[in-house]
Amino acid sequence: MGLATRMAVMERGRLLQVDSPRAIYERPANRLVASFIGQVNLLPGELRAEAGGWRFHCPALATEFVLEAAPPAGPALLALRPERLRLLRPGAAAAENRLRARVTGVLYRGESSLLRLSGR
Repeated sequence: MGLATRMAVMERGRLLQVDSPRAIYERPANRLVASFIGQVNLLPGELRAEAGGWRFHCPALATEFVLEAAPPAGPALLALRPERLRLLRPGAAAAENRLRARVTGVLYRGESSLLRLSGR
C-alpha cells in the first residue's frame, strides 16, 4: 500500500490547496499550507523584478535572495526549509543567497541536529 498521490489542505472547512504531496511541500499556495508539512522559516519581504531575474528583498535580514522564478512583484513570504540550507565555515567565498549567522543553540535529534541561528 502506498501513500496518497494527491492531498488536500483545508482550514475551517475551506479548501486551500489540492495537489501532490511534493507540490504542497515545494510550492505551497499560502502561509498555512507552507507550514502544514515539515518545518519552515517564513521571511517577509518584497519581490522585485530585475533584468535577468527576480530578487527577494528581506529587510529583517538586511539581504536579498536571487530567485529563478517568482509570482508578480510585491509583498511576499520566502519559505526556507531547513534541509535545503547548508552551513559554511567563516571565510567561505561570498556568493548569492548566503546569510551570515552565528549558531546559538544545538538540539541533537539522532540522525540530525536542529540548529538555532542568530543573524545579528
